[in-house]
Amino acid sequence: MEPIDADYGLLVDNLLDLSHETYLHGGHIGTPEVAETPITTEVDEGAGIVRVSRHMDDAECPPFYARSTGISGRIDRWQDIEYHTPCLYVLHSRVAPTGAVPAPDGGDPEGFHTEITYAVTPSGDGKVYDFWAVSRDWATDDAEVTEFLYKNNRTVVMQDVDARYGDRVRIVPEDESGLLDLASVLDDVAPGTLVYCCGPGGLLDAVEARCPAGILRVERFRPKEADVQAPAGPEFEVVLARSGRTVAVPPGVSVLDAVREAGVEVLYSCTEGTCGTCETEVVEGEPDHRDSVLTEEERAAGETMLICVSRCRGRRLVLDL
Repeated sequence: MEPIDADYGLLVDNLLDLSHETYLHGGHIGTPEVAETPITTEVDEGAGIVRVSRHMDDAECPPFYARSTGISGRIDRWQDIEYHTPCLYVLHSRVAPTGAVPAPDGGDPEGFHTEITYAVTPSGDGKVYDFWAVSRDWATDDAEVTEFLYKNNRTVVMQDVDARYGDRVRIVPEDESGLLDLASVLDDVAPGTLVYCCGPGGLLDAVEARCPAGILRVERFRPKEADVQAPAGPEFEVVLARSGRTVAVPPGVSVLDAVREAGVEVLYSCTEGTCGTCETEVVEGEPDHRDSVLTEEERAAGETMLICVSRCRGRRLVLDL
């Protein structure tokens, strides 16, 4: 997953028109034939699917495939895209030595089939989470091929970012440059700067330890260990300020589950206290914060809580629900 400052619609357009590969991604997936070959487009309004196809015969084999499949010489290359609104994009890619065609029964022993999947998810105004994956039906047990495809596809994704932001973005691949020198990035942060960090727990912990209070915004994919091991806590009650109803929250049951069981619709996603979707305003009472999102200052203020994991330090909470 790559967090990208980009318009959701424009990023999808970029993926549907792959002719830019020729100019932007040479040395990885781009060859002259991509831009030169016409596409066919089909829209299935009932199913909400857009299909875009480009079939290239006798084409140059780009490094992405030449180095991973071992094909030498020219190829037939097919790009068949399915875009499922609103966010799922699947590129069905077939490469094979020139002249090798699938058999009438569907068999394709000389073809190499790869699927590139993107789930482009808006995360804010002009921002997206670009979830992506590469799957294949060849060399599935070869760890070196897996690593090669991962690194090269990520490079392609980041080339799109670099093309948009130029010298305002610096890409530091760990396999080429080693671990990021956090001191050089964070020790002289200008006043008023916010630091955003997303990645493995070790990186987030290191950045948290170095950043001054109040400037860091993180996104975690797993909750902090201390929060996971927190005890269930005793039963308490939640008063729903908008209706005046009172909901009991027993030990081992989250506030989120209790209020949903009572018929209250609440936005939520991860149920682990890592995404922030269920953050709810606290009108009265003291929350027992167990999330991995709020800063220490926000926890101390007690003005909001993540109801999927956090509980009550007393016997009663009043929430803006």
